[in-house]
Amino acid sequence: MRVGCAVVFIVLAIAAIACATYLFTASFSLDRDEEHVRVHGDVTHNTTQSRQAIRSFFEVEDEGEQRVEADIELALGHVTTSAAEQGALFQAEGVVIGNQLRPRFDHDRNGDEAEISLSLDGEDVSFRGLRGARGSSWQLYFSDSIPLDLDLTLGAADGDLNFTGIPVERLSVECGMASISLRFDEPNPVVLHRLEIEAGLSEFTARGLGNARFEAFEFDGGAGEFTLDFSGEAFMPGAEADINVGLSSLTVLLPSGQPGVVEAPVSFMTKVEFPGSFERVGRHSWASPSAAGNPRAFHIEIDAGPGTIEVKLVE
Repeated sequence: MRVGCAVVFIVLAIAAIACATYLFTASFSLDRDEEHVRVHGDVTHNTTQSRQAIRSFFEVEDEGEQRVEADIELALGHVTTSAAEQGALFQAEGVVIGNQLRPRFDHDRNGDEAEISLSLDGEDVSFRGLRGARGSSWQLYFSDSIPLDLDLTLGAADGDLNFTGIPVERLSVECGMASISLRFDEPNPVVLHRLEIEAGLSEFTARGLGNARFEAFEFDGGAGEFTLDFSGEAFMPGAEADINVGLSSLTVLLPSGQPGVVEAPVSFMTKVEFPGSFERVGRHSWASPSAAGNPRAFHIEIDAGPGTIEVKLVE
Protein backbone atom coordinates (compact mmCIF):
# COMPACT_ATOMS: atom_id res chain seq x y z
CA MET A 1 0.00 0.00 0.00
CA ARG A 2 2.79 2.40 0.92
CA VAL A 3 4.59 1.55 -2.30
CA GLY A 4 1.45 2.28 -4.33
CA CYS A 5 0.96 5.62 -2.59
CA ALA A 6 4.58 6.51 -3.21
CA VAL A 7 4.23 5.72 -6.91
CA VAL A 8 1.10 7.83 -7.14
CA PHE A 9 2.85 10.68 -5.32
CA ILE A 10 5.83 10.55 -7.69
CA VAL A 11 3.56 10.53 -10.75
CA LEU A 12 1.62 13.53 -9.44
CA ALA A 13 4.84 15.38 -8.65
CA ILE A 14 6.21 14.78 -12.15
CA ALA A 15 2.92 15.97 -13.67
CA ALA A 16 3.01 19.11 -11.52
CA ILE A 17 6.57 19.88 -12.55
CA ALA A 18 5.75 19.34 -16.22
CA CYS A 19 2.71 21.59 -15.96
CA ALA A 20 4.69 24.32 -14.21
CA THR A 21 7.45 24.07 -16.82
CA TYR A 22 4.94 24.39 -19.65
CA LEU A 23 3.30 27.42 -18.06
CA PHE A 24 6.68 29.06 -17.41
CA THR A 25 7.81 28.41 -20.98
CA ALA A 26 4.58 29.77 -22.42
CA SER A 27 4.84 32.87 -20.23
CA PHE A 28 8.52 33.34 -21.18
CA SER A 29 7.73 33.05 -24.88
CA LEU A 30 4.95 35.59 -24.60
CA ASP A 31 7.23 37.99 -22.74
CA ARG A 32 9.90 37.69 -25.41
CA ASP A 33 7.42 38.38 -28.19
CA GLU A 34 6.17 41.51 -26.50
CA GLU A 35 7.09 44.88 -28.00
CA HIS A 36 8.36 47.69 -25.76
CA VAL A 37 8.24 51.32 -26.87
CA ARG A 38 9.46 54.13 -24.61
CA VAL A 39 9.60 57.81 -25.48
CA HIS A 40 11.46 60.25 -23.24
CA GLY A 41 11.12 63.75 -24.62
CA ASP A 42 13.18 63.93 -27.80
CA VAL A 43 14.74 60.48 -27.38
CA THR A 44 12.94 57.47 -28.84
CA HIS A 45 13.66 53.86 -27.85
CA ASN A 46 11.91 51.09 -29.74
CA THR A 47 12.87 47.51 -28.91
CA THR A 48 11.16 44.39 -30.22
CA GLN A 49 12.19 40.98 -28.88
CA SER A 50 11.60 37.62 -30.54
CA ARG A 51 12.85 34.12 -29.89
CA GLN A 52 15.84 34.57 -32.20
CA ALA A 53 16.48 38.33 -32.40
CA ILE A 54 16.20 41.69 -30.65
CA ARG A 55 15.34 44.54 -33.00
CA SER A 56 16.00 48.09 -31.77
CA PHE A 57 15.62 51.64 -32.98
CA PHE A 58 17.07 54.66 -31.18
CA GLU A 59 16.77 58.30 -32.20
CA VAL A 60 17.89 61.64 -30.75
CA GLU A 61 16.38 64.78 -32.24
CA ASP A 62 18.35 67.92 -33.03
CA GLU A 63 17.51 70.64 -30.50
CA GLY A 64 20.20 73.14 -31.42
CA GLU A 65 23.28 71.34 -30.10
CA GLN A 66 26.63 72.54 -31.39
CA ARG A 67 28.50 69.25 -31.02
CA VAL A 68 27.89 65.50 -30.63
CA GLU A 69 30.15 63.27 -28.57
CA ALA A 70 29.44 59.56 -29.16
CA ASP A 71 30.93 56.44 -27.61
CA ILE A 72 29.78 53.26 -29.40
CA GLU A 73 30.87 49.68 -28.66
CA LEU A 74 29.41 46.97 -30.88
CA ALA A 75 31.50 43.82 -30.68
CA LEU A 76 29.55 41.48 -32.97
CA GLY A 77 27.81 41.42 -36.34
CA HIS A 78 28.03 43.94 -39.17
CA VAL A 79 28.10 47.73 -38.65
CA THR A 80 27.44 50.48 -41.20
CA THR A 81 27.49 54.27 -40.88
CA SER A 82 25.98 57.07 -42.96
CA ALA A 83 24.25 60.44 -42.63
CA ALA A 84 21.04 60.74 -40.58
CA GLU A 85 17.67 62.09 -41.67
CA GLN A 86 17.07 65.82 -41.44
CA GLY A 87 16.24 66.90 -37.89
CA ALA A 88 18.02 63.96 -36.26
CA LEU A 89 21.25 64.15 -34.27
CA PHE A 90 21.65 60.38 -34.16
CA GLN A 91 19.74 57.30 -35.28
CA ALA A 92 20.50 53.61 -34.87
CA GLU A 93 18.77 50.48 -36.13
CA GLY A 94 19.96 47.16 -34.79
CA VAL A 95 19.26 43.45 -34.94
CA VAL A 96 20.98 41.34 -32.27
CA ILE A 97 20.85 37.59 -32.87
CA GLY A 98 20.76 35.26 -29.85
CA ASN A 99 19.73 35.77 -26.26
CA GLN A 100 23.03 36.54 -24.52
CA LEU A 101 23.33 40.25 -25.36
CA ARG A 102 21.07 43.27 -25.02
CA PRO A 103 21.55 46.78 -26.47
CA ARG A 104 22.19 49.56 -23.96
CA PHE A 105 21.58 53.15 -25.05
CA ASP A 106 22.20 56.35 -23.04
CA HIS A 107 21.82 59.99 -23.94
CA ASP A 108 22.49 63.23 -22.06
CA ARG A 109 23.08 66.90 -22.70
CA ASN A 110 25.96 68.95 -21.34
CA GLY A 111 25.39 72.57 -22.26
CA ASP A 112 25.28 72.75 -26.05
CA GLU A 113 26.84 69.28 -26.42
CA ALA A 114 24.95 66.01 -26.84
CA GLU A 115 26.50 62.90 -25.26
CA ILE A 116 25.50 59.53 -26.71
CA SER A 117 26.56 55.98 -25.84
CA LEU A 118 25.50 52.66 -27.33
CA SER A 119 26.81 49.23 -26.35
CA LEU A 120 25.90 45.59 -25.90
CA ASP A 121 25.41 44.27 -22.38
CA GLY A 122 24.85 40.75 -21.17
CA GLU A 123 26.51 37.46 -20.43
CA ASP A 124 29.99 36.47 -21.53
CA VAL A 125 29.71 35.15 -25.06
CA SER A 126 31.25 31.75 -25.82
CA PHE A 127 32.80 30.86 -29.17
CA ARG A 128 29.59 29.04 -30.04
CA GLY A 129 27.60 32.15 -29.09
CA LEU A 130 29.94 34.25 -31.22
CA ARG A 131 29.16 32.11 -34.25
CA GLY A 132 25.46 32.30 -33.50
CA ALA A 133 25.52 36.11 -33.39
CA ARG A 134 27.08 36.52 -36.85
CA GLY A 135 23.75 37.61 -38.30
CA SER A 136 23.58 40.65 -36.01
CA SER A 137 23.71 44.08 -37.65
CA TRP A 138 23.69 47.80 -36.82
CA GLN A 139 23.04 50.82 -39.01
CA LEU A 140 24.34 54.03 -37.42
CA TYR A 141 23.31 57.46 -38.70
CA PHE A 142 24.94 60.76 -37.69
CA SER A 143 23.89 64.35 -38.29
CA ASP A 144 25.22 65.97 -41.45
CA SER A 145 25.22 69.43 -39.85
CA ILE A 146 26.52 68.99 -36.27
CA PRO A 147 30.27 68.33 -35.66
CA LEU A 148 30.95 64.79 -34.40
CA ASP A 149 33.49 63.44 -31.91
CA LEU A 150 33.27 59.62 -32.20
CA ASP A 151 34.84 56.66 -30.45
CA LEU A 152 33.82 53.49 -32.29
CA THR A 153 34.87 50.09 -30.92
CA LEU A 154 33.95 47.13 -33.12
CA GLY A 155 35.75 44.14 -31.62
CA ALA A 156 34.91 41.18 -33.86
CA ALA A 157 32.28 43.09 -35.87
CA ASP A 158 32.73 43.71 -39.58
CA GLY A 159 32.11 47.24 -40.77
CA ASP A 160 31.35 49.44 -43.77
CA LEU A 161 32.02 52.89 -42.35
CA ASN A 162 30.95 55.68 -44.68
CA PHE A 163 31.55 59.15 -43.22
CA THR A 164 30.78 61.02 -46.44
CA GLY A 165 28.94 64.26 -45.67
CA ILE A 166 29.28 63.89 -41.88
CA PRO A 167 31.23 66.71 -40.15
CA VAL A 168 33.74 64.61 -38.18
CA GLU A 169 36.03 66.59 -35.84
CA ARG A 170 37.67 63.59 -34.15
CA LEU A 171 37.43 59.90 -35.00
CA SER A 172 38.78 56.83 -33.22
CA VAL A 173 38.07 53.36 -34.66
CA GLU A 174 39.15 50.18 -32.88
CA CYS A 175 38.62 46.73 -34.39
CA GLY A 176 39.91 43.24 -33.72
CA MET A 177 39.36 40.11 -35.79
CA ALA A 178 37.27 41.68 -38.53
CA SER A 179 37.03 43.04 -42.04
CA ILE A 180 36.60 46.82 -42.04
CA SER A 181 36.24 49.43 -44.78
CA LEU A 182 36.22 53.18 -44.11
CA ARG A 183 35.72 55.95 -46.61
CA PHE A 184 35.28 59.67 -47.23
CA ASP A 185 33.90 60.09 -50.76
CA GLU A 186 33.72 63.89 -50.44
CA PRO A 187 35.67 66.52 -48.47
CA ASN A 188 34.84 66.55 -44.76
CA PRO A 189 32.73 69.68 -43.97
CA VAL A 190 35.03 70.42 -40.98
CA VAL A 191 38.67 69.90 -40.05
CA LEU A 192 39.32 66.45 -38.58
CA HIS A 193 41.82 67.21 -35.85
CA ARG A 194 42.78 63.60 -35.20
CA LEU A 195 41.97 60.30 -36.92
CA GLU A 196 43.04 57.17 -35.01
CA ILE A 197 42.61 53.58 -36.19
CA GLU A 198 43.59 50.46 -34.27
CA ALA A 199 43.26 47.23 -36.24
CA GLY A 200 44.24 43.88 -34.75
CA LEU A 201 44.13 40.66 -36.76
CA SER A 202 42.09 42.10 -39.56
CA GLU A 203 41.64 43.19 -43.14
CA PHE A 204 41.34 46.97 -43.14
CA THR A 205 40.76 49.25 -46.13
CA ALA A 206 40.42 53.04 -46.02
CA ARG A 207 39.43 55.04 -49.10
CA GLY A 208 39.43 58.78 -49.74
CA LEU A 209 41.51 59.70 -46.69
CA GLY A 210 42.62 62.79 -48.58
CA ASN A 211 39.02 63.99 -48.21
CA ALA A 212 38.99 63.49 -44.43
CA ARG A 213 40.81 66.82 -43.86
CA PHE A 214 42.79 65.34 -40.97
CA GLU A 215 45.64 67.17 -39.30
CA ALA A 216 47.05 64.03 -37.66
CA PHE A 217 46.50 60.39 -38.69
CA GLU A 218 47.54 57.38 -36.64
CA PHE A 219 47.20 53.75 -37.72
CA ASP A 220 48.18 50.84 -35.49
CA GLY A 221 47.78 47.44 -37.14
CA GLY A 222 48.66 43.98 -35.90
CA ALA A 223 48.78 41.17 -38.43
CA GLY A 224 46.73 41.35 -41.59
CA GLU A 225 46.25 43.07 -44.91
CA PHE A 226 45.98 46.87 -44.74
CA THR A 227 45.24 49.35 -47.53
CA LEU A 228 45.39 53.09 -46.79
CA ASP A 229 44.24 55.17 -49.74
CA PHE A 230 45.03 58.86 -49.21
CA SER A 231 43.42 60.01 -52.44
CA GLY A 232 41.22 63.09 -52.25
CA GLU A 233 41.22 66.82 -52.76
CA ALA A 234 41.18 68.24 -49.23
CA PHE A 235 44.62 67.64 -47.73
CA MET A 236 45.46 69.89 -44.80
CA PRO A 237 48.82 71.65 -45.33
CA GLY A 238 51.55 69.82 -43.46
CA ALA A 239 49.33 66.91 -42.43
CA GLU A 240 51.13 64.00 -40.76
CA ALA A 241 50.55 60.25 -40.60
CA ASP A 242 52.07 57.74 -38.19
CA ILE A 243 51.65 54.10 -39.34
CA ASN A 244 52.66 51.10 -37.24
CA VAL A 245 52.05 47.53 -38.41
CA GLY A 246 53.24 44.07 -37.42
CA LEU A 247 53.42 40.98 -39.60
CA SER A 248 51.43 42.34 -42.51
CA SER A 249 50.99 43.49 -46.07
CA LEU A 250 50.67 47.29 -46.19
CA THR A 251 49.65 49.26 -49.28
CA VAL A 252 49.77 53.07 -49.19
CA LEU A 253 48.14 54.98 -52.07
CA LEU A 254 49.12 58.63 -52.55
CA PRO A 255 47.57 61.15 -54.98
CA SER A 256 50.06 61.97 -57.71
CA GLY A 257 49.58 65.72 -57.30
CA GLN A 258 50.16 65.78 -53.54
CA PRO A 259 53.78 66.33 -52.45
CA GLY A 260 54.81 63.70 -49.93
CA VAL A 261 57.69 62.50 -47.78
CA VAL A 262 57.74 58.90 -46.55
CA GLU A 263 59.98 57.34 -43.90
CA ALA A 264 59.99 53.54 -43.87
CA PRO A 265 62.20 50.75 -42.48
CA VAL A 266 64.54 48.85 -44.74
CA SER A 267 65.66 45.37 -43.73
CA PHE A 268 65.91 41.82 -45.06
CA MET A 269 62.59 41.08 -43.29
CA THR A 270 60.69 44.09 -44.63
CA LYS A 271 60.33 44.67 -48.37
CA VAL A 272 59.66 48.28 -49.38
CA GLU A 273 58.64 49.46 -52.85
CA PHE A 274 58.26 53.09 -54.02
CA PRO A 275 57.20 54.72 -57.31
CA GLY A 276 60.03 55.45 -59.71
CA SER A 277 59.42 59.20 -59.38
CA PHE A 278 60.25 59.16 -55.66
CA GLU A 279 63.80 60.11 -54.73
CA ARG A 280 65.68 58.63 -51.82
CA VAL A 281 66.62 61.55 -49.56
CA GLY A 282 67.92 59.62 -46.56
CA ARG A 283 68.69 56.15 -45.30
CA HIS A 284 65.02 55.51 -44.56
CA SER A 285 63.38 58.45 -46.38
CA TRP A 286 61.86 58.96 -49.82
CA ALA A 287 60.23 62.07 -51.28
CA SER A 288 58.18 63.04 -54.30
CA PRO A 289 59.82 65.56 -56.72
CA SER A 290 58.04 68.62 -55.30
CA ALA A 291 58.14 67.69 -51.61
CA ALA A 292 61.56 68.96 -50.55
CA GLY A 293 61.13 72.06 -48.40
CA ASN A 294 57.42 72.28 -49.26
CA PRO A 295 55.36 73.29 -46.19
CA ARG A 296 52.29 71.67 -47.73
CA ALA A 297 53.96 68.27 -48.07
CA PHE A 298 52.27 65.26 -46.50
CA HIS A 299 54.62 63.47 -44.08
CA ILE A 300 54.26 59.73 -43.42
CA GLU A 301 56.29 57.73 -40.93
CA ILE A 302 56.01 53.94 -41.17
CA ASP A 303 57.21 51.41 -38.61
CA ALA A 304 56.68 47.81 -39.74
CA GLY A 305 57.54 44.26 -38.81
CA PRO A 306 58.16 41.42 -41.27
CA GLY A 307 56.16 41.78 -44.47
CA THR A 308 55.79 44.10 -47.43
CA ILE A 309 55.24 47.85 -47.80
CA GLU A 310 54.13 49.12 -51.18
CA VAL A 311 53.68 52.83 -51.92
CA LYS A 312 51.77 53.67 -55.11
CA LEU A 313 50.60 56.81 -56.85
CA VAL A 314 46.96 57.24 -57.91
CA GLU A 315 45.31 59.92 -60.03
